[in-house]
Amino acid sequence: ALVAMRGWKWWGGLAPVLFVLGLVGWGYYAFMFLLTIPSFQTQMIGRIISVFVFHVALVLFLASFIRTIVTDPGGIPNGFPATYQDHQNVETKEVGGERKCAKCGLSKPDRTHHCSICKRCVLKMDHHCPWVNNCVGWGNYKFFILFLTHTVFLGLTVAFSSLDYVLRYFWSSPEERATNTDVAHGIQVMILFIVGLIFGGGLALFAATHYRFIYLNVTTIESMMGHRVRQTRRKNPFDVGWRNNFQQVLGTNPWLWFIPVAKLNGDGIRFPTREAEDSTLLV
Repeated sequence: ALVAMRGWKWWGGLAPVLFVLGLVGWGYYAFMFLLTIPSFQTQMIGRIISVFVFHVALVLFLASFIRTIVTDPGGIPNGFPATYQDHQNVETKEVGGERKCAKCGLSKPDRTHHCSICKRCVLKMDHHCPWVNNCVGWGNYKFFILFLTHTVFLGLTVAFSSLDYVLRYFWSSPEERATNTDVAHGIQVMILFIVGLIFGGGLALFAATHYRFIYLNVTTIESMMGHRVRQTRRKNPFDVGWRNNFQQVLGTNPWLWFIPVAKLNGDGIRFPTREAEDSTLLV
């Protein structure tokens, strides 16, 4: 339904997605056929463990990546706000009154923002991510955070598994390198190691930032704007304690927190808040 709604624009944004899938395809080839299989007999136990961990990480990564792409982050439902008489207005204009989108003219629920790329308002919008060709919001934020998490997991698995090859390659003499492997083989494994470090190490900080956002119950947009609270206590009214904050995104069952399955809590319109005196934001 999401793909049909976006039409040709969605297909036009697939280049980054195809790049990621192509990189993963080449990485699989390099990991299995250039790194693992040639050294399997001499390092059998270690390679069996690394292959198992690699495939677990790969499946989790691909499932999270694809679900982030195809899952609708959520839009303003038809009939809002008339059919949602009990919805809260934690966020209000500085001049008072409900927020309305200046571009699509719709009344906006709390934490909803307009995406200029998707051309619509997105519930609890975090940001638009070109790497998944989709907005990240209420409906797919868990899949996005798991996409980051399992990218780090997969990258570090690849880097750690290829580290011994890279060290032996640099410590060996030019004659030994020529005997043991061809130049293209060695270069590809070293590129694999570097890519693993970049994605495993580089995205770790990005993933940690988003886990901090979950801990605080803020989105990227909210963290950049800052919650301008009407009262002097200046607390985020959506912060209902770290455990509840994590359950809102990852689910109520901790055993499924890092598995890309989701039973969404709430409707993306109404969110639990602190006490009433802390619950009015100026936006």
